[in-house]
Amino acid sequence: MESARAALLADSELGRWGDVVNVQLLGLLAWCRALDGGDREELRFAAEWLEMTFRCAPGLLPEPLRSARRERFTVDGLSALADDRGRALGRAAEFIRAGLGWGEARREVAAYVRSRRLLRTEPPDYAASARLAQQVAARLPGSHWLGFAARVRAARSLGGVAIAAGRIGSEDALRAAREAVAALPEGHPWEATVLLLLQIHLNGVVLREGQDSATAGLRPPPLDACLRAVEVGRRALAVVEDDDPDRLRLLRTQTASLGQSLLARPGDPAARDELRRHGRLEAAEQHDPAGRSNAWLQLSQYMFLLFMHTRDEYFFSEQATAAGNAFGCAPPGSVEHARAARELGRVKTMTASRSPDPAAFDEPIDFYRSVIEGVGRPVATDSAEDAAERAITLANARGILKEVLEARYQRTGEWDSRLDVLLTADASDASAPAPPAVLAAGDLTGRMNRRQWINEALREAMTSLISKFEQAQEDGSPAALRAAGEEFLARVDELAALAPDDRQIQETAVGYRGMAQHAESGAHGMETGEDMPFERLVAMGRQHKEWIAPRLGAPAPHAGPVGPEEDEDRRLRRLSAHQLKDHEVARALELVARTEVMQAVRTEGEESADAWARALETGRQLTTHPAVPPMTLVFHARLMAAAAERLDDWPAVAPVLAAAVRAAGELVSPRVAPGDRERMLAVYTGGLSDQACAAALFAGATPEEALVLLESARGLLTAARLGSMSDLGTLRRAFPASAGRFEAASAELEEARNDSVRRRRAAAHWEAERKHIRGLPGFEDFLGLPTGPRLRELAADGPLVAVTLHQRRSHALLVTPDGVDAVPLPGVTHEQAGDWTSRLTEATAEAVRQVLAELWQSLAEPVLDALGHPAPPTAPDDRPRLWWIPSGPAAFLPLHAAGRFAGDVQVAGENVLDRVVSSYAPTLRSLRHARLRTAPAGPPGVLSIAAPGAVGHPHPLREAVEEAEDVRELVRGGHVLLADKADRDSVLAALPGHPWLHFAGHAIAAPDGTRATAAGGLVLGDGTLLSPETVDGLSLPAAGLAFLSGCGTARGATALADESLHVTAALHLAGYRDVIGTLWPVRDAAASAIARSFYRETNPRSPARVRAPGPAHALDAALRAARSAAPSRPELWSSHQHIGP
Repeated sequence: MESARAALLADSELGRWGDVVNVQLLGLLAWCRALDGGDREELRFAAEWLEMTFRCAPGLLPEPLRSARRERFTVDGLSALADDRGRALGRAAEFIRAGLGWGEARREVAAYVRSRRLLRTEPPDYAASARLAQQVAARLPGSHWLGFAARVRAARSLGGVAIAAGRIGSEDALRAAREAVAALPEGHPWEATVLLLLQIHLNGVVLREGQDSATAGLRPPPLDACLRAVEVGRRALAVVEDDDPDRLRLLRTQTASLGQSLLARPGDPAARDELRRHGRLEAAEQHDPAGRSNAWLQLSQYMFLLFMHTRDEYFFSEQATAAGNAFGCAPPGSVEHARAARELGRVKTMTASRSPDPAAFDEPIDFYRSVIEGVGRPVATDSAEDAAERAITLANARGILKEVLEARYQRTGEWDSRLDVLLTADASDASAPAPPAVLAAGDLTGRMNRRQWINEALREAMTSLISKFEQAQEDGSPAALRAAGEEFLARVDELAALAPDDRQIQETAVGYRGMAQHAESGAHGMETGEDMPFERLVAMGRQHKEWIAPRLGAPAPHAGPVGPEEDEDRRLRRLSAHQLKDHEVARALELVARTEVMQAVRTEGEESADAWARALETGRQLTTHPAVPPMTLVFHARLMAAAAERLDDWPAVAPVLAAAVRAAGELVSPRVAPGDRERMLAVYTGGLSDQACAAALFAGATPEEALVLLESARGLLTAARLGSMSDLGTLRRAFPASAGRFEAASAELEEARNDSVRRRRAAAHWEAERKHIRGLPGFEDFLGLPTGPRLRELAADGPLVAVTLHQRRSHALLVTPDGVDAVPLPGVTHEQAGDWTSRLTEATAEAVRQVLAELWQSLAEPVLDALGHPAPPTAPDDRPRLWWIPSGPAAFLPLHAAGRFAGDVQVAGENVLDRVVSSYAPTLRSLRHARLRTAPAGPPGVLSIAAPGAVGHPHPLREAVEEAEDVRELVRGGHVLLADKADRDSVLAALPGHPWLHFAGHAIAAPDGTRATAAGGLVLGDGTLLSPETVDGLSLPAAGLAFLSGCGTARGATALADESLHVTAALHLAGYRDVIGTLWPVRDAAASAIARSFYRETNPRSPARVRAPGPAHALDAALRAARSAAPSRPELWSSHQHIGP
């Protein structure tokens, strides 16, 4: 017996099964020794241990001990059982011998022994364990004195083996757990433990169905099984003691059960509250930071699943809180920290993708970069499982970082974001072999780690493909597109080969291989000019529409015959929609919208009408979805406008175009580099304002509403700066502190313009201050367009004429103090304006004469008649002022010089010069800004520059030097820079000190396809350019007048006509109230004559004048004089125009 006691104590110390059964066996052994030898010390030992067994598990004791009262478990009480000595001793001895495996025993005892041996099976054998558990149940009925203990041991042992074998919730394990619960005596101390075991396997039943399917996580769990698991958990929590070690496991398992039940029945408020309560309680009761982090993490993951299935904001808010707590609780640098980083990153990404603020992407981008550099990196002390977790975290961070960078590029057009995706700093890791830790997939945890890492690596490769695909399309490079597809296909095959037996991975790989084929099709289409086959495109659109329909609040359309398989397939696709991130839904929605537009224009009759109706509805959804990038929306609106032209249904697309106009402003966010802003506008917004304005008028909008739309997408590059200059004065008077903060943010933004990181942060600060100001009473439209009374005030000195061209019907929008009217211009189209512009570049007398005559008949005369100017006033000095605000190609037309010709000469009174004094304004904002600037006080000083061209220049300007010197004499004050003295440094140094600027020299208009603000400008004496970009950076507080007597100084890039990116407008926007420029090159002598005439008119020091006329009247007089001198040479006197108030 000494050896028996030693064996029991040794077994307990090993921790294999050191529970109440050991206590029971040690007590019985001591009792046997006492009965044999009469040793009262042994009897005292037996009384202590058997009393403990009686309290914890009376069913484990043989008779007569099982039926004894508690007072029997003393030295005297056990001595009184001496009459039963023989029977008790025999039973105890037999029990002990069999329990320790000492020889032959009855079948029941052998069955109990087998139930204990299940724990000792190495390696665990599920099939053998299941057979042993069945034998235990067959040989020990619940009423047997060994039945309960044996069933508990069998259930626990088989459950552990099943979990290790990846068969959690198997029928055998679940049956064993149920039998153990059924055999449980009421109120037994083991009740909570056994119920926990049953709940674990019920949860396994819920999860088992989707573990080996590509639809894992998409099918709603079976409700009945979920509710049974929840009820078992509630029963267990009701009986578990507060200090029971199983309490934390019960809380965790109940959290899982509640999460699954809510996935099956989301609208259960009691379960929702219970989930939140139990999840938080588990975190609070954890004893260490790692445990608290894991508890918060589990709660966050269930809240995420519930949000993705329901889109209920309650769950997203709870997920965000739980994820933040999980990350905050985790020990820095630990694997828990890495695991929580994935969850918190997911929250940050979802928050950004759902926000209309481009700055929202900055936070997840910074976060994921820190993960890549920190918690995602392996640590020497990591276990194999920890190393796998870090590898998964690193792959996840790389993939989502690329995804968010691409999303930011799509939202803002910021080239740095796309470049970061294409040239990933950690590119070597992106295609590296799988870490050994994730390939050691022996047990369930290992297999799940391998699957998760492969999925993350596939997603990273997919994100890279999307960026390369988009860039190749923008560049028009089929070779780059084909290479991206081939690289992606190779990566998919490589990753799929790591898990040939994983069905989910293999099914996912099939879908990704299809994406690689799309890249090949796209490359072929670029090379041949062939679109994707129409039928394939329509089928793809239909598939995507059914896929995302639940996220759009609409039933999924039927794609074919209805049957059980089709219904199941559609159901799974609908469920999968809830797993998509918002920007993924937006991308799919755009594809659906595009295919429906194409179907409408490629079909006829009722089929076309139905497709167009669907296209309009999908277009509406596209305009209201918060994650649709502005580039996507603007591009699609342009596509719908083209379809509206084909289908003759412009009113229908007015809402989409209006939404696109509103989105266009986001393309020029201050966080984006200036060059990127220009590129985005050139690619996406050309003609958008004209289309939106025309569609609005066709749809019945008021002329004022149409004008606001027209102006909303024009002059975007300078809108914010001009608006702030105009609105800050009012803001300073009402809210000086807010004005001060906004000015500081604006200064910070200006200083950071050439540093992308600083610029993003400064832009976020600037945008936050703007948002704050727009929340102040009376400043809701801060930096917005002048509307209503403010718009009409701009016409106090004369009418404004906004000219908007459209292929179906152009209009002139007339702004007077009484309101806004629209005058149809049926004889003018985009194509006609393009033809006029082309003919004007010839600059021949005949070409210019024809254009001026056609402009008069189709545009100028109808406008002047509508304004009440059908004839010239009696005296030329009584002619009213008029401001032209042309958009699109109309910006390159000499509207101020249009007129009827009789032979080679304009007919008196039948021309614009005879009826009004014309000026131009790039936009309404710029006109308002110019009027708020005061003219410099005191006599002007002019910086007069002559840059005739270097020696050998093919077109030297012989009059330039003399012109510059004459201007200085006429103004009677200033400084002259001639030829090579007019170098860049000298000019930039002299500009701030002279209110007036005169330039006589060559100018270059930026060609399309270049950076308009950098590629065009004035050619200085050293051959460098004074470009709009250079001018934009100048501080010119005393600027008043600039006269640019150069070649085409008022002509910019065609693609950016609405941005007025030429040097004339640039100087005006930089501070010069009045600027004179030219629309095409003018002969040297004629240009010099007009300049001299202008300065004679405007010279305030002339002794013959009491008050000099303003620049507009001075230029008008000079042009009329030039016309009188050469009436048959309109190319010499109709190129100059005045921009200013």
